[in-house]
This record gives sequence, structure tokens and C-alpha cells, in this order.
Amino acid sequence: MRRRAAIWICAACIVGCLPPTASPASGPMRVLTKARAVHSLTVEEARRGYPVRLRAVATYYDPYVDSRHIALLVHDASGSVFVALSSPPRGPIVPGRLLEVNGTSGLGDFAPIVNGSSVRVVGKSRFPAAAPRVSLTDLLRGKHDGAWIEVEGVVRSVREIGRHVNLGIMLSDGFIYATTLREDGANYSRLVDAMITLHGNAVPVVNGKQQMTGVRIVFPDLKQVKIEEPATANPFQLPALPIDRLLSYTPKIVFQRLVRVRGTVSLQWPGRSVCIQETAAVNGLCVQTSETAHFANGELVDIVGFPAIGGMTPTLTDARMRSAGSGQTVVATPVTAEQAMQGDYDARLVQIEGRVIGKSRVAKDPTMVLAAGKFLFRVVLPDRRWASAVPDWEEGSTLRVTGICSVQIETIGDIQEVLSVPSSFRILLRSPEDVAVLQRPSWWTPNHLFPLLVGALAITLCVLGWVAVLRHRIAEQTAVIQNQNVVFRNLSFKDGLTGIPNRRQFDETLDAEFKRSARSLSPVSLLLLDIDHFKDLNDEYGHQHGDECLKRVAEALTSVPLRDRDLVARYGGEEFAVILPDCDEIGAPMVAERMRVAVFDLAIAHRGSGSHGRLSISVGCATMVPDHRDTSNSLVAMADRALYQAKLLGRNRTSAAAEEYQGSRTVSVVSPV
Repeated sequence: MRRRAAIWICAACIVGCLPPTASPASGPMRVLTKARAVHSLTVEEARRGYPVRLRAVATYYDPYVDSRHIALLVHDASGSVFVALSSPPRGPIVPGRLLEVNGTSGLGDFAPIVNGSSVRVVGKSRFPAAAPRVSLTDLLRGKHDGAWIEVEGVVRSVREIGRHVNLGIMLSDGFIYATTLREDGANYSRLVDAMITLHGNAVPVVNGKQQMTGVRIVFPDLKQVKIEEPATANPFQLPALPIDRLLSYTPKIVFQRLVRVRGTVSLQWPGRSVCIQETAAVNGLCVQTSETAHFANGELVDIVGFPAIGGMTPTLTDARMRSAGSGQTVVATPVTAEQAMQGDYDARLVQIEGRVIGKSRVAKDPTMVLAAGKFLFRVVLPDRRWASAVPDWEEGSTLRVTGICSVQIETIGDIQEVLSVPSSFRILLRSPEDVAVLQRPSWWTPNHLFPLLVGALAITLCVLGWVAVLRHRIAEQTAVIQNQNVVFRNLSFKDGLTGIPNRRQFDETLDAEFKRSARSLSPVSLLLLDIDHFKDLNDEYGHQHGDECLKRVAEALTSVPLRDRDLVARYGGEEFAVILPDCDEIGAPMVAERMRVAVFDLAIAHRGSGSHGRLSISVGCATMVPDHRDTSNSLVAMADRALYQAKLLGRNRTSAAAEEYQGSRTVSVVSPV
């Protein structure tokens, strides 16, 4: 089954592919011969189905965006307009050719469009010479819907998905994706780190109220990309930037380009993460990378990438690595849990002691929970192949672990002062050899004590003092068991199949965030996500494949960048839920669309491989600023209605429910996105 290869045009225009819902007015209607005349129609006029005859140049043509619809954008002297085709035209359409378009006006999700009945190539032409330069802020106002525009920015990433290529471009005021059809033999990777100007059509992403929630750019070919400043010829020859200068103040900076840092490898999880420390062993840096080349601990490396916000310390995105020779082995710094919680040792190699009080059997990576004083922290191994080593570290054992300290943060404060403070930390291990057992658990367990207590009943009065000592030890062991029960209770918040938080964790977190939002009068958003036609997939491929689909979807959802306070949970069956504290009705649908695209990208990557290639999700999105009359069930009900609306509208889409103030009460409004 073919699925959509992209979502941007569908989100903006597919509704317009349906026939007009209102009957045309009596009498003949005027024929629209200019693109602007169609685009400028009111909603009521667009529904009437005015006859349209255009002579315009094709600026973008995509027959692969959806198996049911073909996307075409055309431009004439008056402006641009989207043309929806239900069947392929006669003969190939090449962007830049002059077309004769016949059809009727229709209502798109954002602006009027042309429902094309016939399209014919009538001659050669050229792309529009004039293109206004716009910013992301300009595009998000909706004024340039479908228009032929120009943007300037630095290419951060290139990703090829099927027949399409996505460029991730950082403009001066934000990040945007630009999409084109892949050209055979074209070298897109040379654009990474280049400052470019790009000509293309702005394509909006909107909700069911015809309100814009995002924007993309589509462009016909690489001829519309002009390199203003080429990518660094050899970024590994850039001057090395000290780690503590990443994302520090730089006057007059507009675009952040590639930077190079140098340090000694202190940890590598191939294909996932690399951590380095500078020679002085004061500053550390951890980056996410897909490179799988092995670098030994202590090896000196150069890393190039784009600076970005990380957790406690900055990070690099789209990073690449290269060996710079042999270096000095990084020596772990002994720290206490109190010192680790201060955040000064983030991304550095440390050595810390703790007592094992639990193990996670469902986490993606083998994980132990250790206690040190009043602090609990996690110790993580990078590979389940080492899981067999975990049972050797018995609960109650005292361990000395050596690994990278990774500090998680939370934001506190108000509008006058906002601070990022440590909230927890974990230790990332390089291998099981990073764990040393200092002390085995005590033999004095309740199972061992019981026969001794029975025998003690027959002992003379002279040993009653020893019995008192044993009772004291029992009390200590009981306290240990109670502490372990607390930890195991936390572990019970994980879903056994997917490893993400379960319904129990979701309910408690939603209640807590709902109460906090009611106190602070801040918004809280909830996403309910449902796998489309999951029962059919189960029936066709079996429950084992169904379980694999659930795990794949969970991985896709958790791969979307979120804040530390956001929660992705399995809600039940084929349903998932996402809690977004302090997220308004504009941000929440954008997160929902990214998650839907992540699952869609998963389906594209597995096209032709059975059930995975047919995956899609419907998303219900709800936002509320609660008061004393509301409960968390109110927000769940809003999201559930939005999810139901998404399914009614055809699935594989997002619907949003937000608040509208009406007097002193609030009313839920459900809208497809």
C-alpha cells in the first residue's frame, strides 16, 4: 500500500481536492484567468466552483506526494496558486514550462486553490525572476502562502527519503525544512554548512480552522539554490574552539556555522554518542552522532558540528569525527552524589560509589539504580549484549562506577528570573569493566534470620542481649527492603513491551502537571495518538508483528526532540499519550505533526516490508489553562474528542482541541490539523 511521501502539501491543500459543497449561483459565472484572482477569492466564492483558465509557469510538480493526488504549483505575472490534480496529465510536466490549466476554484485548508481538470504543456518558459526575500517570521504570518519566495540561511542537514530530499536550513530567525524531488547524480551533501539563497514556493501547514501552524518550502531543482558562501572546504582545519566557548556571547553573529572542537575520547557508544574532554580535563562535551567508526578511549579526536542547546551544557548537532592522533588517557575524577548534582561535572569522566537497590528489566539499555546518601541515580550500559553482566552486581552490593556524568536539568523561576538547575544525574558506562564491586550484600537477610530466631527461643537468658542485637539488624534490613520497594515502585511505571512510561506513570504525571498549571495559570497540552487500523495489522500479520509495530512506534515517538518535563507514555493497547507542560495551542500541534511525521518516516523506511510499511497514526491534541472547576479528565476528554475527529476526517492526521474564552467559562473547540 502506498503511503504519503510528504505531508506538507496534503496538510495545506488536500481538502480542496474535494468537489465544491455549495451549489453554484444561478447564471453564468465569470472565468478566472489569473492566479491571483483565484487565490484572492473568499471562502464562499471559492466554494462556488468558478471556471478557471490559466497560462502559467510550473514552479513545482510532485507526482509522488500521494498515490491519490498530484501536487502542482504554478505562477503567472499576478502571483502563484496551488493546482490539485486527481490523475496524471498527458505528457510529462517539467518545472519551468508554460502550462495551460483548466479547472474550477476550490477551497483548500488555508486559501483557495484550483481543482485541475486538465493541464497541458504549451511551451517553454522560465522561473520567475523576482522573488521577495522573506524571513521565517514573514512566512509564519501566512501572507506568502504558495508564493514564489527567496530565503537565506545555512544548510544544517541533508536527508534523502525515498524520492525526496529534505534540506534543514537555519534562517536568521529560526529553522525551516525545504523539500525537493531527488535528482539523479546530484551531490546534496556539499550544501551542508553552506550559506545559500533558495528560491521556492512557501507551503503552509494548518489546522482545521484554516490557521497556520507551520510552514515548509518546496523547490523544483538545485538550480534554485545559490551558494553565497560555500561550505568550509575542510572543516577539520578550522581553529579549535574551546568547549567552554560553545554558544557563548559573540557580537554581530547572524548565522552559526560549523565549529571544530578537540578533545580526548572519554566514552563512545558507536552510532549513538561520543563524549570528549579537553586536555586540561576541566571541560567535557557529549554529542549525538550516527558515525560508527571506533575510537579508542584516550584517543585524541577532532569533532565538527553545529552548536546547539543541550542539557546542562551545549552540544553539537550533525557531528562528524576524525582522529587527531594519540592522546593522554582521561583520568576519572572521584566525586560524591552531592557534587554530581551541582552540575559542574556534566559530560566529564567521574568515579562515584553507591549501593545497588534495583535493576530495570524493560529499559532499552541495561540500567541499575544506585543509592548514595539521600540521592538516587541511574547507571546505564550502552548495549543489551552486556545485560548478562548486570545480574552479577547483586542488589545490596556497594559499587564503584566509572563513567560520564550526564546531568538532567529543569527550568525554574518567573518572568523576572529564569534559571536552569540540575534535577537529577546518571552515569553512562563504557563497558562492564567500569564497575568494581567494593562490598557484597550482607548475609543477614530475613530468610537467614528466621531459623536463627526460632533456635534463639531455646537459648538461655544470657544470650537475650544477642537477640536484641539481631532484632536491631532486622529493623535495618526492613528499612532497606522498604527503600527497595520505593525503587521497584518507580520501575513499575515502565511499560513491559515498549520500555516507555506506562498508564500508571501517565495518570500520576498528568494529575501533577494539571494541578501545577492551575496554580500558575499556565497552559498544559495533551496528545493522544492511535495507530491506524492496528487491529487489521494484527489480524493480517499476527500478534508478534503487532508487538513489534508497537515497539517501533514507541521508538519513533521518543526520537522526536522533547523537553525533560515532557512525557511520552503508552496509554493502552495501540494508544500512546504525550504530556506537554507549559505548551500552548500553537506549539502542541507542531509537536504532534513532528511525531506523526516520525512514524510516517518509519513507514517510508520500511515500505514493502509488511506491517511496518503501513504504519500511520492519528493524533488528538488538546490544550487547556485549567481553573478550580476543571480536572485532568477534562483535558483527556478534549484530546479524545480531537482524536475521534482525526479518525473521522480520514486518519493519518492531527486534530486539535483548544480553549476559547466565553465570559467566565471555557469551551472546547475541536479542529483537524
